[in-house]
Amino acid sequence: MKNKISKCIIASILFITCITTASAIPPIPESYWGYASINGIPTSNDTSITVEIYGTGEEVGNTTVQFPNGGYSLDIIFDDSDTSYDEGADEGNALIWKLGGVVCDTPTNDVATSGKVNNDFNLVCGDDPASDQGSLSDMSVREDIATGISDEVSRDEQPVEPSRGLDYPETADQMESSGEVPSDKNPAIPGFSFIEGIFFLLAAILLLRIN
Repeated sequence: MKNKISKCIIASILFITCITTASAIPPIPESYWGYASINGIPTSNDTSITVEIYGTGEEVGNTTVQFPNGGYSLDIIFDDSDTSYDEGADEGNALIWKLGGVVCDTPTNDVATSGKVNNDFNLVCGDDPASDQGSLSDMSVREDIATGISDEVSRDEQPVEPSRGLDYPETADQMESSGEVPSDKNPAIPGFSFIEGIFFLLAAILLLRIN
């Protein structure tokens, strides 16, 4: 009888622990990458990029321009409702983007969406006579992001083949894997399966001792 009661207690503890662990998984960040320009000129390296919540001014993301053509990547962190702290944005918050502290003209509207990946998300301050696809002011080359094939030619009419030598990053993951850009992502946190395994191992040891 005593063994049965002990087993029921252990099973109850495991059940409650698993529910608590599952609910504690934080929201997935929203990822962005694209090009930044001011008055049609690619923004210089190390220019600050910040994202704030409209109406409150709370900063929920920041990075710097990482490539000569204005390329950048950034993650927005979301608030975890299971904690008493305010870690970041809430789902549906209106966002304001700034380049070097100046509010961007583009995007005109952006909403925080957990887990969303925004490819070719370009930031513009001032007039931008150039294409919003990451064109350089001194080179009319625009890489087709979907296929990775250049669809325009340079000023001297010579074809440009995409290669690692170009400054154009294709995706945020490629920018990180190439070693040219430090990752903005947070360090990996042990997930539900890892913690669950530890508790089940402890439970098995207790059951063996009881038997």
